[in-house]
Amino acid sequence: ITHISQVDGIRLMVTRDFDWSWFKGATLFYITGYHDIGRWNTFRAELGFTPLSNLMGLPIVLWAQSGYNANVTQYYRNAWSIGLAASFETYQ
Repeated sequence: ITHISQVDGIRLMVTRDFDWSWFKGATLFYITGYHDIGRWNTFRAELGFTPLSNLMGLPIVLWAQSGYNANVTQYYRNAWSIGLAASFETYQ
């Protein structure tokens, strides 16, 4: 992998709204580059996490990702990542 366009540029997204216990909504992403389409892929899942959202007043998202582009400087490394994020676009 020599350019970020090999791992990022095309995204497919599926969103499901629900209200279940501690979770509110989910989004699944499939990400690949526009050069060598489908060769280097990333899969990402996000869940709206309501306990922290209710406590802090921020829309908190739990996420997990397997693939490339975990960060901008090391986009070429295949990695597994998990984390928390504040998302102001969804799960409100």
